[in-house]
Amino acid sequence: LSKIKGMGIIGVDGHENLLPDKGIVSNYYNDKFEEVFDAIDGFIDKQLEGPAPKDPNVVIVFNGIYKILSKLSGTSKLDSIIEKIKKYEKICVVLVEDGTKLKNYSYDTWYKNIFSQNDGLWIGKGMADQSVFKYSNYSKDMTADIKNDIGYFVQEGTAILGKVLDFYPSKENEDDE
Repeated sequence: LSKIKGMGIIGVDGHENLLPDKGIVSNYYNDKFEEVFDAIDGFIDKQLEGPAPKDPNVVIVFNGIYKILSKLSGTSKLDSIIEKIKKYEKICVVLVEDGTKLKNYSYDTWYKNIFSQNDGLWIGKGMADQSVFKYSNYSKDMTADIKNDIGYFVQEGTAILGKVLDFYPSKENEDDE
């Protein structure tokens, strides 16, 4: 495993479906998660030792945290990373997972340290039936069968419907791409 490079995105992909452009995302990993977590932990330690940059310079994307954690010997490494990120406050984390699987971690330390029930993004159908986010503006529209290019942005307990990027083209749009 190569060292984590300084700027940009660190992609940790349990689903192996991101497949980023290597010129844009040089820190993409879809196996050897124990080593990847050790490298991320060491990278954050170096950031904590040095002078803090004015703006965040790294975004860590955990895609499929359920699969990632199933391949680790426990959650202690993730706990350590999240705890250090909270101290450093210059690294952003994006966690991608199915809501029902994510809810299984609601009592874990890392989950409690990183997750807010009042803020997040729910993509696709099921907003009305989910229990991951708390929001105050329920409407019947939330029960509609929407596609994966529509989602609810939840901020401070208010859910707002909006268009999101669709990484998987639908069959009706294949000719356009």
